[in-house]
Amino acid sequence: MHPRFRTVAAALVLLTAVGCGDSGPGESDRLDMGIAVVNISLNFAHEMVLGAQSAAEHAGDVDFKAVGPPNTDGPAVVQLFQNLTTRAEDGIVLENLDPPIFTRPAARAVDQGIPIVALDTAPTDGSKVTFYVGNDNYALGELMAEEALKRLGDDPEGEIVIGVPNPGTPVLDSRAQGIADTFGEQAPGVKVLGPPRRTAIPGRTTAPGRRR
Repeated sequence: MHPRFRTVAAALVLLTAVGCGDSGPGESDRLDMGIAVVNISLNFAHEMVLGAQSAAEHAGDVDFKAVGPPNTDGPAVVQLFQNLTTRAEDGIVLENLDPPIFTRPAARAVDQGIPIVALDTAPTDGSKVTFYVGNDNYALGELMAEEALKRLGDDPEGEIVIGVPNPGTPVLDSRAQGIADTFGEQAPGVKVLGPPRRTAIPGRTTAPGRRR
């Protein structure tokens, strides 16, 4: 996703959460909100934080806090997210690369009445998070493979290797699967090597073999 789109997405998500977290009668009009990201030093996560901060400034009357570890550390994000729930009671945007470890923490936050919006990575069913904003990463893989095939000419043959920098990361695994499936369908003379094929892909919105 282009950084500008990530920024806009985070801004829209936070504004949505602002709407979800409106104060009730007799309560303070000021909102306590935040965003938790997987690695606050990475460019894509930094762009998301900037978008959310901009949305908070635009909305006004929002006390906003962004949290995230300086390196990619799932358990550290869980701890920071849990800490954030004690102060950002009116809404939290959650971006992470390991949804299963957030299932229980997110569900507890929802049970406490905190609106949670998943950004970039689809939440698990048990998390009770029902609002997700992100890509169809399988479709992105299809598009990347189709662009590669345009450059390989008619009836290509040989081997390609698909690399995933963090195996087991749903958004990356979905893209790799989209690439592999598209080559399998459109270039049978090409042998695809790389990550193991997955049978279930979190956040998928298209079925295998469905073309656009």
